[in-house]
Amino acid sequence: MSDQGFSLSCLAVDELAGLYVLDALEPDEHEAVRRHLATCDQPHRDFAAMGSVVPAMAALFQPLEAPSELKGRVMEAIAMDAPQTRSAAEPALSPSAQAMARAWRSSESRSEPSTGPVAAAPRRRPVLGWAMTAAAVVLIAVLGAWNVLLQGQVGDADRRARLVSQAVAARATSGAEVATLTGSGSATGATGFAAFPAQGSGYVLVVGLPEAPAGRTYQAWYLVDGQPSSAGLMEVAADGTSILAIAPHAGTDAIALTVEPAGGVASPTGEPVVTGELSA
Repeated sequence: MSDQGFSLSCLAVDELAGLYVLDALEPDEHEAVRRHLATCDQPHRDFAAMGSVVPAMAALFQPLEAPSELKGRVMEAIAMDAPQTRSAAEPALSPSAQAMARAWRSSESRSEPSTGPVAAAPRRRPVLGWAMTAAAVVLIAVLGAWNVLLQGQVGDADRRARLVSQAVAARATSGAEVATLTGSGSATGATGFAAFPAQGSGYVLVVGLPEAPAGRTYQAWYLVDGQPSSAGLMEVAADGTSILAIAPHAGTDAIALTVEPAGGVASPTGEPVVTGELSA
């Protein structure tokens, strides 16, 4: 192999977006993607979109290492689902990268039922990037389940895993309104998203939240033309993760979190520490 390593096509790079932002690629694959992004004139929007979401998903589990044989069995099971479809001109990827690529292609085929001859060139739609993010979350959850068993937190983890899956699905829904959430002040470093699909519940997911002071709690707010109304109280797990399912609220243009007295208040008493504006 040359000093420059191998090169990847735009399609191959897009397929690896989720694993790249998870920092889950092999070193040579990671470098090939980085080199492609540095020189390619295509937008590769999946990377910017996933950059704010996948790290939040990865933070949901404590970093305890699963036995290597367990990871191997997981990857082997995934690899049995579909044959290799990568061009022979491109190098073989690691098992984790192959699994992500197959999950992405599988999501695409399931989302569009066949009604006739299939065109040779794959079609690209922005929503597929979030389908791949969901696949990344599933992989995290499989390996994270080992951590859960060790920590005796099965019930709470199951509840959070369901909410996270629902939140990711809500964000992936076509036409969903989404806000990228960013912390400030006492919550500097916190990040996450709020998502409101056209139908069903909305969700607020934040990671990196510090524990609220004694006698205080985080409260989420809908903002309509700058006017707040309560969306609910948010509990923070030991790992700094907080997730809340909330009802749709007509006219909402932003979501904010404040730190309030325990039990919540009718109107916010402090400055927002996490905020984000909704956009379709």
